[in-house]
Amino acid sequence: MRHGAHGQMEKGKYMNHDTQLFIYRQAVNKTLTFHHHEIEAGLRRAHEQEEFIYTVWRKLLTLGWQVSIAMDNRFNTIFYIRCYDLSISEQKTHINAVLADVAEVVPEDERLYASSWKQDYLSCEIAFYDSIPGG
Repeated sequence: MRHGAHGQMEKGKYMNHDTQLFIYRQAVNKTLTFHHHEIEAGLRRAHEQEEFIYTVWRKLLTLGWQVSIAMDNRFNTIFYIRCYDLSISEQKTHINAVLADVAEVVPEDERLYASSWKQDYLSCEIAFYDSIPGG
């Protein structure tokens, strides 16, 4: 960079500070707008699937096992199941049976994914403490 007698950039050689700051603030606002829209979409999805999630939760509770609920940063619901008396394979069989009238239950790795029969975009994940590292 070329500087004048007092250490300031010569005019016209580089973007001035105000322009750079404006571009930076535009980038910040664009990023905030993106995340704001993502959060709004997630909240709409959470609201739309609330009844389905409560239905699944109530049905899982009928098994008499420990059931806890969590949500990831994208508003996806995860049920964590703990049953000391049955293998995970047996637990999956029971969960499939108890949810059969409200959801299609699909295994994927060590988890299950339940999607509403009525509206398949309503869904949740079911994980097992025994299959979670450190669970």
